[in-house]
Amino acid sequence: MSKDFDREYQRKYHRRLDDDFPFFSKWCLKIKTKNGTIEPFTVNRAQEYLHAQVEKQRMATGRVRVLVLKGRQQGVSTYIGGRFYWRTTRKPGISTFILSHEASTTEKLFQMVSRFQNNCPDAVRLVPDVANQRRLVFNTGSEYFVGTAGNEDVGRGGTLQNLHASEAAFYENGQGFTTGILQSVPDAEGTEVFIESTANGMESVFYPMAMNALQGKGDFILVFIPWFWQQEYRRKAPENFTPDANELDLIKLYGLDYDQLYWRRLKIIELKDVALFYREYPCSVEEAFTVSGESLIPAIEVMKARKSDIVDNYSPLVIGVDPNDAGGPVGIVWRRGRQILRTQIIEGRKPMELAGYLATVIDNDGPIKMFLDSGNGYGVLDRLHQLGYNEIVVGIGAGEGAIEEELYLNKRAEMGCALADWFMNGPVRIPNEDLFQKHLCCVPKRIKTVGEKIKLEAKEKIIRDTLIDPHLFDAAALTFAYPVRTEVWGARQAVRKPLTRAQSSLKTTRRRQGYERGDTDTGDVATATVAL
Repeated sequence: MSKDFDREYQRKYHRRLDDDFPFFSKWCLKIKTKNGTIEPFTVNRAQEYLHAQVEKQRMATGRVRVLVLKGRQQGVSTYIGGRFYWRTTRKPGISTFILSHEASTTEKLFQMVSRFQNNCPDAVRLVPDVANQRRLVFNTGSEYFVGTAGNEDVGRGGTLQNLHASEAAFYENGQGFTTGILQSVPDAEGTEVFIESTANGMESVFYPMAMNALQGKGDFILVFIPWFWQQEYRRKAPENFTPDANELDLIKLYGLDYDQLYWRRLKIIELKDVALFYREYPCSVEEAFTVSGESLIPAIEVMKARKSDIVDNYSPLVIGVDPNDAGGPVGIVWRRGRQILRTQIIEGRKPMELAGYLATVIDNDGPIKMFLDSGNGYGVLDRLHQLGYNEIVVGIGAGEGAIEEELYLNKRAEMGCALADWFMNGPVRIPNEDLFQKHLCCVPKRIKTVGEKIKLEAKEKIIRDTLIDPHLFDAAALTFAYPVRTEVWGARQAVRKPLTRAQSSLKTTRRRQGYERGDTDTGDVATATVAL
């Protein structure tokens, strides 16, 4: 082998060390494993997924702004720590800061960085000019230092290129974090910010940032990592292990095996609280931030619908629209019987412009009915009627009387409960979208008035508590405003079929959902009625 070839090989090797973090971590970094051994840092499934999302954003924007919602001990902090050590030591003039929620965790995170430094191969390792328990400073002008959250001044006074905020949901002074150290990272190409945490309810600074990211607001993206991606989160199940109903759902939804389910069952016993397990080891974003049973539509039912593969080609198409006359977010949902085909949120459209858009939707998609909230959309409704769509577009007032007025306080409660019953009486299918699930699951369970009528939590309170305005929930519920009917082979026909108090709520719900068959039905096509 010639010397020239050897030099070229070394140049390629070092270029790859500069450009490929998983390659760098495997050959240059050592970690302390959960069983106490020191081994090369080879990325696991969760870290590999996180790396892919990070690189995708970096390539698209030139910067990294990532919020990570995860379970316990999945290697997220290790990935970020290793990535930032790589960037700090391979590039000049980089300032990296680690912020944790408590001093003991801060110390552990810096111990991990020190381990990277001490075990890095001599040919790659930089010798620091300063090395103590909280800081590494290199002669390249790069430095790595740590701090603990708790006051507004932490991390102030300088400019950072890398920021790792660990367990941010547990910061006592969340406002100090967002107005303090977070502002030390300039909006410049090449800068990276990671804010990661397990969930800690909806009161922390982390929750609103996560919800904004989920809705596509701001620069941050939300990356969720489920607990079952960890290979070590399993325990050999006994031969007589029998999954319960909830565990059978987990098998169907996520492909969990018996060993994973047995580990989960033992961990719930250990934690003495299934809600705490959901927070510490979530399967989904919704599971992390909500307590089981509190939502009108259980998260597990929504996830079943997201994973469903049923197709409803014959039921009538109904569209629900939750408008906004002020040009704010408008929710639109397309439903055909047992299947919600599509969801959409649009913004920035005044009433006349929105009416024009909806007219195009009607012309292109041919719904038998479009139910539109008239409380916020009377201008849109009037315009669509002027355009000649008065037989298709129907205005619905959330506060108007319910069909089953002896059961529901108002139309909003009746429609919302019909949507919930649609999920519970599945199988049904919806788009596989995190934002739609959040809209569906942020509405609390039904409550009763003094007069024993069912009502839903006020929308204003939902927005205040969850920071989500559930436009897509409202639009989906509107598709259940009134029963609709198509004749066999899809011919449109408006039919009045009055409802009596003697009819059961289940039967009424099934008609509204498009499951009840008409007298003329051949059995090939599901039909329903329009009560208008």
